[in-house]
Amino acid sequence: MFYNKKRYNTSMPSNLELARPWIFNWAKIVLLLIVFSTLVSANQVLADVPTCTVPDKITTFAEKFNVLNYESAISVAPAEDDGIIIAGTTIPPGMMEDADIFITKLNKSGNNVWTKIIQGGPGQAEDEAVKVIKTNPGYLLVGYTLSTATDGDERVLLVKFDEAGNKNWSVILGAGSLNRPVAVTQTSDGGYAVLAQQRLSEEGDLYSQVLYKVNSSGSKQWSKVITSDISSSFYAVADTNDGGIIITATAAINNYGRQSTSFSGLIKLDKNGNIEWSKIMETIPQTLPTTTGTYEDWRWSPAIFKAVEQTSDGSYLAAGQIYSALLTDTNAVGYTSSDLFVTKLDKNGKHKWTESFDFGGIETGLGIIKLNDGYLIFGEHASAQLEKKYILLKINLSGARQWHKLIGSLETGDYAKTSAGGYVVAGVKDNDPYVLKLNSYGDCHENCSLVSTTKVTRHDWTQYVLISRAAPDMKTDSSNSANYNLNISSTTIHPEQICNLEDTSSVPVCLVNKKLKHPNPNHPKTWIAIKYEQTTEIDLTSAKSIKVNDYLQPVFDEVFNNSVKIKDEMIGGLLDYVANRKITRQDVRSVKQLLIAQGFALIDTNGKKQITMSGNGLTLVITFNVNRKDSALIEVTY
Repeated sequence: MFYNKKRYNTSMPSNLELARPWIFNWAKIVLLLIVFSTLVSANQVLADVPTCTVPDKITTFAEKFNVLNYESAISVAPAEDDGIIIAGTTIPPGMMEDADIFITKLNKSGNNVWTKIIQGGPGQAEDEAVKVIKTNPGYLLVGYTLSTATDGDERVLLVKFDEAGNKNWSVILGAGSLNRPVAVTQTSDGGYAVLAQQRLSEEGDLYSQVLYKVNSSGSKQWSKVITSDISSSFYAVADTNDGGIIITATAAINNYGRQSTSFSGLIKLDKNGNIEWSKIMETIPQTLPTTTGTYEDWRWSPAIFKAVEQTSDGSYLAAGQIYSALLTDTNAVGYTSSDLFVTKLDKNGKHKWTESFDFGGIETGLGIIKLNDGYLIFGEHASAQLEKKYILLKINLSGARQWHKLIGSLETGDYAKTSAGGYVVAGVKDNDPYVLKLNSYGDCHENCSLVSTTKVTRHDWTQYVLISRAAPDMKTDSSNSANYNLNISSTTIHPEQICNLEDTSSVPVCLVNKKLKHPNPNHPKTWIAIKYEQTTEIDLTSAKSIKVNDYLQPVFDEVFNNSVKIKDEMIGGLLDYVANRKITRQDVRSVKQLLIAQGFALIDTNGKKQITMSGNGLTLVITFNVNRKDSALIEVTY
């Protein structure tokens, strides 16, 4: 059973008892000062809330449309006039195997400006869109094509358009039996870097991952390939401020005593495609029993990197999917679920922090948009009933969540930031493309049922993962690019609004906090006290967590006057507590002394905010949010 305060003798010896009368007298004086200052500043209860300005009005809408017959995955990009560029795949009626590509422009109100249908050359069997991006100038469409012109094999297709939808040029890339693009970015020299998957043989299931670099006219400059004894994968590519490229990849590496042969991470290349550094994420070593009765330090890959961007300070932000590792008291290891994660690395790939966000299902991060005050993370959520929705998650520069929205149910879609500061999310539902144009806080019309929210749980993984060096096998690819003739025709689509059009004024995030204002302004509570009241204390489930809490809870009760709650438990080594007042350095010293009185010894300190204690068969690393006005969190790893 979990800790019950009634089990403990309130007369337990305390190193603080002799000081209580002195503390009590001073406490009365401090209390009077607090009451006086509170009455003087009763109207400034929200003084620590930053001042916000309401953004300009952003036109929002949600609508669906049909191009020809059956539409599959679609991609979106911003237009310069707050409009939207949409690209996707459509199948004409009666032609269930001959897919074409469409690209269309909607104005800021969702009305069709122009639509183009793209068909391949003679003998064309299939053209499919993968991604469209805003370029400087115009747009680049990336897809793949299969025709007699490509010997019946799939090739990467690049089509460059101007603002009016007129084609500038088109080329194909690749060799082998299958070449499908995965991601694309415009590089600092005006060219493009394209990630693609290449099947090594017609019969086999082994793939190599190819990175193509073309100039602004589509001519190939170089290409690199990663090969592996197992299938490797590319997910994302971004340009860097030094003219280079960074990609996310999963590939086999030399084992070096690790228990996983496939790890996910980042590869940094210079402008010529040469590797400058590569990093993988792995767990901290866990000592586990072997079949022979001995013990080994195990490390494995806990995450898949699926998005990356360079930040304004030259660091890197990556996002993807992290698997919750379950460590039981018998040291059995397994994967329980997966959450969206975000990790920050410095310019040389050194780990700074990692956060995960649990939306109550299976989540993964798919993309990152850089903002002036943080980042917008685009992801995917699958519920227990396998209903899929998209995630918009706004975090600040330190990784803390500011707001989030769920969009859907939608599948096989995309996201972008509009030129007016809002967002667009698109996807497919029942074979129809849907597009939602949202304001800068992810909101559409108030009656739009496709936009919702849910509870989110955050976990700090910084102490549980390592970023290590890796050496993937990368070599030069010899395939070339070739010009490719396309048939491009115009058509018209008629979007159907499913939510009323509205010019919405975004509500600043900081104004939402005003709902927490205490009902009696003459006796306002601190933000810490309000958060403490809103925290629901959890019941512990792990036997080891219960043991740890049996030692800690009476100590915290003594120091914080029975006003500490258990907020979160990560089975395998983490407990979060929250107090109802600001934590001081004296509190840290008091916790240390009370634990020493229970048989623990001080092993290490990290500044004045963290202590490491060992004793009673436990090693505890206790981190305090000292002197914070907005948080009184105590994090315990064991």
